[in-house]
Amino acid sequence: MRITDLIATLAGVISIVSAAAGVTQFLVNNSRNKGLQQRKSLIMHCVFTAMLTVAFVMSGVAVYALFLHPQVTVNNRASIALPGLPGHTPSPVVTVIQENKFAETSMVTVTPTTSPTAGSDDIPKTYSFNRSLTCLTSCQSQLALTLIKVVVDLAQQNTTWYFTVANNGATACSSMYASMIIQDGAGQKLSGGPPGTLTQHGLSLDAGQTQERDTTVSLVPKSGTSYLLKVSPSCEPVAKNATYLVETLTFN
Repeated sequence: MRITDLIATLAGVISIVSAAAGVTQFLVNNSRNKGLQQRKSLIMHCVFTAMLTVAFVMSGVAVYALFLHPQVTVNNRASIALPGLPGHTPSPVVTVIQENKFAETSMVTVTPTTSPTAGSDDIPKTYSFNRSLTCLTSCQSQLALTLIKVVVDLAQQNTTWYFTVANNGATACSSMYASMIIQDGAGQKLSGGPPGTLTQHGLSLDAGQTQERDTTVSLVPKSGTSYLLKVSPSCEPVAKNATYLVETLTFN
């Protein structure tokens, strides 16, 4: 028991003893002075009784607080919780975590499939197809056309289309040429032309001969966009303006 607790206990005991002594003294005085002092003694008795009552109540509270009611420890310090009164509740400790505001923010990094090189925009891109075209009408010349590749030149903002043309017929073409049209998704049509020999008139193609021809279109295809390829070759004097199946091409 701490010194403060011992002092409070002694004070309570002394108050109780004093109250008992007061009651005893009152009884003695009351027996001696029953005559004229009865009224005065009655007044003093009331006052003294009130004082004893207060002292007794305080002594009882002190004893209850020290021996019957637990102590509450707040911030490592002992305090007495009095009956009828709410005990002191320590404020909760709130730990504030400083978050990185950029973490909320969430951030996406895109990695190219190939490392960029200096001047990469000036290097033409080549798309290989090796796609055979199918003749529909005026096929007696027996020309076999195959789209080999398309070279995209970003610096020149155009594409070069390379074909092989084979004369599988028995008759030579004194002039073999072809018209070529590229149509984008919006319906815009672009024609092939020089530089290139595909659209040039007057170039012969013997029977059984295969030549490589090319043509240029003022177009830079967009990735993921579909384009229509329309080719109509002629082999004079055998057949002119043959119709070939329209091809759909997509550049990734």
